[in-house]
Amino acid sequence: MVWPCFRSQGWGGSGAWRRRKEGLGGAVPRRGPCCSQEAAMDAAINQAGDSEAAAQLSDAELVARVIDPRRRSRDSEARARLCLESCGGLGPALALADPRLERQIGAEACLQLRLVREASIRTTRGAVISRRFDANAKRTHDYLRALLEFETRESFRVIFLDASGAWSSDEELGRGTVDHAPVYVREVMREALRRDAAALVLVHNHPSGDPTPSAADVQVTSEIAAAASALGMSVKDHLVVGSHGVASFQALGLLS
Repeated sequence: MVWPCFRSQGWGGSGAWRRRKEGLGGAVPRRGPCCSQEAAMDAAINQAGDSEAAAQLSDAELVARVIDPRRRSRDSEARARLCLESCGGLGPALALADPRLERQIGAEACLQLRLVREASIRTTRGAVISRRFDANAKRTHDYLRALLEFETRESFRVIFLDASGAWSSDEELGRGTVDHAPVYVREVMREALRRDAAALVLVHNHPSGDPTPSAADVQVTSEIAAAASALGMSVKDHLVVGSHGVASFQALGLLS
C-alpha cells in the first residue's frame, strides 16, 4: 500500500492521526527525508514562473512526474528509468508507440508520454504555420525534429505553401519501414491541387540518424518536381530529418 504524505495536523487535531474505519491499522509511517525533498521540489515547480526548479530534475525524475503526477506509486522513478533505458533516452521515449513499452510501464503512463509529445509538436507547429517558409530557420527545424527525429520508421510529408510562400499546412502522405517510405507522385499532386498550393516542400526522415540524401531521395524529388512544374507549381526544397541534423536539397544544390 502507498502511504500519502499528509501533514501532521491534517487529519486528527493536536498533531495526531486518527485511524480510519477503512483499516489503516498499525503504526503510520513518518514522512521520510526523500518524500520531504520531493514535496519541496514539486512545490517549487508549481510556483508561477519557476522554470529553474523543473530544469534541475533529471530525465528520470521528470518522466516519473509525467507518468505518475499524483505520486501514487513508490516505483514511479524506477519505471521511468526503465523506460529511458529501454528506449534510449527521453526523445525516443516520447516518440515510441510500442506495446512493449506499455507492458513495462503501463498503458496510462504511455498515454501521458504521448500527450507530452503531442503538446511539444503542437507548440513548435504554432511557430511555423501561416509564416513564410524558411528552410534554415530554427523554428522550422524545431518543428520537424519534434515530429520526425525519433520516429523508427520513415515518414514522407509535404508542406504546402500558398502564393505568398507562407506555410499553409503539412500532411503525412506515406509511412514505411526503417529505410523506405512509399511515395506516390499522383497522390502528392492530388493533395496539392486540393489545398490550392502554389509550392511544395518535401520532407522525410532517416531513422538511421544520418540525414544525407540517398539516390532514391534525389530520384523521387526530381519526379515530383517535374509533375509540379507541369501543373504550375514548384518544389522549393526537400528536407531530410535525422538525429544528426536536417539536410536541405536546396542548400546541397540537389534541386534542378
